[in-house]
Amino acid sequence: MSNVKRPISSHPTVLTFPVGPLETNCYILADESTSTALCIDPGADAAMLKDVIQSHGWSPCGIALTHGHGDHIGAVAALRTAWNVPLYVHALDAPMLPSAQRNLSVLLGKNVTAPDADHHLNDLHQLQCGALCVQVLHSPGHTPGSVCFYLAEPGSGPPLLFSGDTLFREEVGRCDLPGGSWDVLQSSIRSRLYVLPPETIVYPGHGPATTIGHELVHNPYVRLA
Repeated sequence: MSNVKRPISSHPTVLTFPVGPLETNCYILADESTSTALCIDPGADAAMLKDVIQSHGWSPCGIALTHGHGDHIGAVAALRTAWNVPLYVHALDAPMLPSAQRNLSVLLGKNVTAPDADHHLNDLHQLQCGALCVQVLHSPGHTPGSVCFYLAEPGSGPPLLFSGDTLFREEVGRCDLPGGSWDVLQSSIRSRLYVLPPETIVYPGHGPATTIGHELVHNPYVRLA
């Protein structure tokens, strides 16, 4: 992928926690060499996530959101207070955080809100987690500010992609919610994700992990051509 830099990174650990009524995947991405961890999409169960970080002896460095829907942000307020770390979201989804109507948690009978983000993400923005360099890929379609987090060189093993609700195993994200677009979603997947190395491991916002190569062959919703 010509427009994605390939920074030198360290050895990552990825822990997956399906949380909340929609079993949203929260990920803890840790750099073992510096005992530093980034929390991605903490949708619920703040106490459990705090215990995990503490039990491993990791120092949290931030909370990063793939998008602003309520099922991905439910534990943000508690974790940000407990850890005193910055919160990252794309600018286009930032207005969703403080509004249960905009983040659609009201549709689940919830009133989920989160504090304003400390930093607004841009395409190809880089987040540092210890020695790990995480690159932001803007991938609108599910929401206007949807992003994926990409580790081009995780030190050993294949690249890693945290795809939020843009791409699932043999599925794609909904585009019938406010701010969604089927045409935009297809374009994001084809132009930003399907051009990544086929061995890239994809950690989606819901369901099991997959690879870019598997989706190129088996995803019935978006084909490369």
